[in-house]
Formats: sequence, structure tokens, C-alpha cells
Amino acid sequence: TISENLFFDSTKIDSNSKELLFSHSQVIEFGHKQWFFTYSGTLPMVENPQNIRWLIPIMGYAMSLVLFYALLLLVKNMKLTKEMIKKERTSALGELAGRFSHDIRNPLSNINMALNLIQKDNDFASNEKVREKFQIISTNLERISHQVDDVLDFIRIHPIEKEELSLNSLIGDCIASITIPKNIKIDSPQKDLSFFGDPFQLQIAFKNILSNSIQAIGAKTGKITIRSKEDSNHLFIEFEDSGPGFVGLKNNEIFELLKTTKQTGTGLGLVSCKQIIENHKGSISVRENPTTFIIKIPKK
Repeated sequence: TISENLFFDSTKIDSNSKELLFSHSQVIEFGHKQWFFTYSGTLPMVENPQNIRWLIPIMGYAMSLVLFYALLLLVKNMKLTKEMIKKERTSALGELAGRFSHDIRNPLSNINMALNLIQKDNDFASNEKVREKFQIISTNLERISHQVDDVLDFIRIHPIEKEELSLNSLIGDCIASITIPKNIKIDSPQKDLSFFGDPFQLQIAFKNILSNSIQAIGAKTGKITIRSKEDSNHLFIEFEDSGPGFVGLKNNEIFELLKTTKQTGTGLGLVSCKQIIENHKGSISVRENPTTFIIKIPKK
């Protein structure tokens, strides 16, 4: 019997090695000989109990980081997808609403002209019941006209063209261009402030806020107070009204597309306000009790 060690050099054994060793022998008879096979060495890391103690926590932390990163990517992609869908829907809605509003405006103008001609007739002036009916028609036409204006203002917001403005003059022009009910009083700022902005677009924003306050107050006796102040870089404008607030909506929802508490509202007016103010690198927010719109806008 001849014993031969074919795979192992015992001279290379490090007796001082602190690593965990393994050794395995096997005898095979072949060709009238007995072959001894011996395997020895260090255990792989995963089979070494000493290594497993610290390997498992590290692997756990690593997997947690990988899963957390994957979750962040998933949430980010979901947000981007949601924003893309929202933009596409908004764009399609704006195009459709724009065509629809333009088609309505001409018939509305013709009806208003016809009403004005009828009201100048002597027979019309002498018939009180007819006057009441025509007043109802006129009121509803005005309501439709405001809704058309909301839609058109929403879709025709262009890049701003700034010029130096007087805040009090801008507010005065807005008040003069809308119908203020006799039951509502408006207090404007006493001190005039100057800044740079787009007069056309800011008038749209201010008129939408004023119209919203007027509709909120309704037939009750009410008041709208406009205040202003400034610091070295910004202008602050507040529109406070005595209305009941936004019943059924959270403050951050009133600037979302098609969100409204009014039965006849479009849900576009305050969205336009937000877009215009943000195009001026400013911000708009609202607080309750009493309802107050707060605008912050750069002076230049």
C-alpha cells in the first residue's frame, strides 16, 4: 500500500494561523492501490460562525439602504408621472376651454347689445314686471361673462413684461373695472408703494381676488380691506374680507385646478392668480379667520 498526498503540502501549514481550519480525508481503492485524498484550509466567510456574527448586520444595513433608495426612485418616478399627466390634461383642457370661451363670447355680446336696446324703449321702462325679468337675464349674462373671463385669463398667461408701477393706482384701476355691490365697502392702502411688475397680469390677479371676496360676502353687509407694506426687497399685499371662508376646502386646495366652493365658479380664477404671482417670482398664500390672501412679490 502506497500512500501519496497529491493535493496538500503540509509544509505550508501555518500553525500560528488564527483562522478557522477544516480538514477532510477520503480513501479510494483503484488499480490495486489505495488513494488517500485530504482537503484542508480555511472555512469560507459565510461558513465561519465568527464572521457571520458581524456579516449579517452589515448585509441587513446594506439591503435596507438599497430598498430605501429604490423606494425613493419609485416615489420620484410616480410624482414625475403624475405631474406629466396633470400637465397634459391641463394643456388639453386649456385648449378646449379656450375655443369654447371664444365661441361663447360673441353670442354673449350680441345678447347684451339686444338687451341694452330693449331697455331704452319707452314701453320697457313703464313695465315693472318686464324690467324684473330683464334684470334676471342681465345678472345671469354677467355671471356667464365672468366665467368666460376666468377661462380666458387662465389660458392666455404670457411671459411677464415688467414696468414701474404704483400699487395704489393699480388697485384703483382694478376696483374701477369691476362691479362693487352697495353692501360691500373696500378700504385701500393709505400709503402708495412703487415696484416693477406686469400691469396687465397683476390686474387679472387682483381682480380675481377681489371678485372672490365679493362672491364670498354675498348679499350680507361686508368689508374688504387691502393692506400693503414693504421691506428692502419685497412688497407685501393683503386682501382681507369678511366672508365665511372656503367651506369644504383646505387652504392649500384653493389654488388647485378646478377646485371651487361656488356653484357657479370655474375653479380657474385663483389658479390664474397663483401662476401670475409665481411668474413674478413671488408667492401667494391664504389664512382664515378672517380670510386673508397674502401676496409677496419682489420690488424689481
